[in-house]
Amino acid sequence: MASRARLDHYRAVLGVARGASAEELKQSYRDLVKVWHPDRFLDDPRLAAKASEKLKEINEAWEALSAKASGAPAPAASPADAPDDGAASPLIDFLDQLRRR
Repeated sequence: MASRARLDHYRAVLGVARGASAEELKQSYRDLVKVWHPDRFLDDPRLAAKASEKLKEINEAWEALSAKASGAPAPAASPADAPDDGAASPLIDFLDQLRRR
């Protein structure tokens, strides 16, 4: 289970207060995904990379808080904690291919 400080961090990422309902969590998550989705920044690779990192943080917060709200165990480790093997995600590869066309 995530620590209280970590859960508070996740709430701050999603912009919700302690005790937020599942519906409030979901709405905040969806709003943030619309704002930070990397596809909105296809014309600027630098901003697309920043948006991709922000979206990873948003997804991590969503997974932890939605798991807590449903009573399921939170993810054991965040993607940011995983070792970087230099491999890009399939989505990033796909977006790079689209940019080259």
